[in-house]
Amino acid sequence: MKQWRLKAKEERRFINGHPWVFSNELQNVDGIAASGEWIELCRASGEVVARGFANSHSLIAFREGSRDVADTLQPTDQKFWRKKLKIAFQNRQAMGLGNDSFRWLFGEADGTPGLILDAYLTTSGRRVLVGQLQAAAADHFSTTLLEAIENESTALWPNSEVAIVLRRDSNAREREGLEKLEPLKAGASIQEKEQLIVSGVVIECDPAAGQKTGLFLDHQANRETLGRLISARGQKEVTVLDLFSYVGQWTAHLIKNNQGSLSNVMLCDSSSSALAFARGNLGTPDGVKVETQTLDLLADWPDYLKTRKFDIVICDPPALIKSRKHHTVGMQAYVQVFRRAMQCVRDDGLLVASSCSQLLSQEDFDLALAKAERRSGGRFATVAVGSQGADHPVPVRFPEARYLKCAYLSRVGSFTVAEVPAASRQTGSTRTS
Repeated sequence: MKQWRLKAKEERRFINGHPWVFSNELQNVDGIAASGEWIELCRASGEVVARGFANSHSLIAFREGSRDVADTLQPTDQKFWRKKLKIAFQNRQAMGLGNDSFRWLFGEADGTPGLILDAYLTTSGRRVLVGQLQAAAADHFSTTLLEAIENESTALWPNSEVAIVLRRDSNAREREGLEKLEPLKAGASIQEKEQLIVSGVVIECDPAAGQKTGLFLDHQANRETLGRLISARGQKEVTVLDLFSYVGQWTAHLIKNNQGSLSNVMLCDSSSSALAFARGNLGTPDGVKVETQTLDLLADWPDYLKTRKFDIVICDPPALIKSRKHHTVGMQAYVQVFRRAMQCVRDDGLLVASSCSQLLSQEDFDLALAKAERRSGGRFATVAVGSQGADHPVPVRFPEARYLKCAYLSRVGSFTVAEVPAASRQTGSTRTS
């Protein structure tokens, strides 16, 4: 087994528990390792401290697989992956998860770097497992991994039909020097339209071709928070604007859990196929008018959105910061979409603003909201905050696993300020925006 050695002055971060080693932290490399190859990591003294996955073509040169150097299991053995699957499932069960759909594996948080796996329950009782191989670690051993998932899921759900697809179409693969490839499949076939149960709500989507793994499970607790806030207000005939709606998960949960409170919902997204799913997911609820609009909200903001006001505005855009070099442009994009969303909220209404960009810190997220508020002509107060769900755990010594930010902002009624001309705005900060 190849051994890579840390520089003496660069050991502390990894020794203290971080699961990554960057290429500039290595003292020497014992041969060029194949992408994802299983190797040993040593201190400068030569002491073996971990085994893991190498990638000579990535800035993240080493991803931890195990710090138990006495453990002889290797990722060429199904037992290696099944052990991680068992532990991850037990952890979800301990949190009360697993009855319907949940995230089974969340990358480094579950010792499976670059691998996410969502376990969906369908209305027919089938299990549909959809993963994304985002790094060389899991990709290198994908055949063994697929077999391990099939065997472990069969053991967990012996009376259920299980369909598995491991997708290899994530943009994150490019940073690992990996090509986008066709998915790997096992078990039963996955349909283009699967009816999945998420927190008791039926959502139809295409798991094999939709965004990420088909749906977004990270906002489950945040959707419940929004429902409680609407219920607490006791308001009737609530109007909702769902921006970047995708297949309508936010609004479908509202209709299910706040039946009788809503009167009008408008969903906007750039994908007509996603909106077709959204219309089906919302159905024809009694007393609720449903509108959908196909719009590129990052480029186009039509007049009817400039003049209409809504009680609830949901602004959950895709990740707008793809890499560190795009931070400034992405920050500007967040400020713009949050400002526009704020201008659609009526007095005493509520804005749900979110970001899934891992490279946008909580501090910068708050700053984007502050800049957006100042430019929107209104005033808002944060009444609740949210993050990713319990099935997306954040190791204390790996803060990079925390990526989802969510804020619930109430518009303070009867307070407006004039729109400040762009040329004369003062940022109040040394940051670029």
